[in-house]
Amino acid sequence: VIHEGSPVAAAALDVDLARKTGRIVSIYTRPDMRRKKAATMLMKSLDILSKQYKLERMECFFTEKMKGLDPFLRAHRFLTGRKKSSESCRMSDLLSDKRIRSLMNEKQTIRVCDFGKVERQQIQVLDKMLREGGYGSIGQDFDKELSLVAFLDGEPSAVILCSADHSGKPGVAVRLLASFAKSPVVVLELLAAWMNVMTAAFGTDATIRFYSVNPSVSSFVRSFVVSEPGPYVLYGEKSMV
Repeated sequence: VIHEGSPVAAAALDVDLARKTGRIVSIYTRPDMRRKKAATMLMKSLDILSKQYKLERMECFFTEKMKGLDPFLRAHRFLTGRKKSSESCRMSDLLSDKRIRSLMNEKQTIRVCDFGKVERQQIQVLDKMLREGGYGSIGQDFDKELSLVAFLDGEPSAVILCSADHSGKPGVAVRLLASFAKSPVVVLELLAAWMNVMTAAFGTDATIRFYSVNPSVSSFVRSFVVSEPGPYVLYGEKSMV
């Protein structure tokens, strides 16, 4: 939104065509222009964009520090509430799974390497696969040495992206976990290789935080361990149908 030649408000919408969902990833109004309908203009523009992309739902994650956003979203037909943003477990919980322990000691049948060694062309292929699968883009919020990619027949087939977690005990935050292979062995071998990297870097008592806003993470974690309660974020969504 431009007023008298200067930007006074801005918003960004991430479009997930596979899920027919739009996520408001940022929305801001300059303090001196608040309560002057600038944010309302932004929301109307986002609604127009959602219709152009034939979206069925719009969502927004935010924190309690953004006090004005909750009533603003509700005024624009959003249902708001609290949603668990992550699920935590200890490295030892994952190591208790017999499948993982046996795979960690076996010779791998697929190639797994850290993200920093993946060729640019293969990163572009992987990014396209993630977008088409509804996972979003790769982004920048991860550590390339702690993140791994599995290859099947020379093509990326599974990926786990994570970063060092400084919220408490030594550990990692898993930002994305995705598999495009039909065989479960691929993701299990990827996880086994990742566990070897994690235990070497952080030990067996490290905390692993899986971000459940990623559509694949929660069910994966629950298939191995009963996770500890995680922190909550505020969340709003509305139907565009």
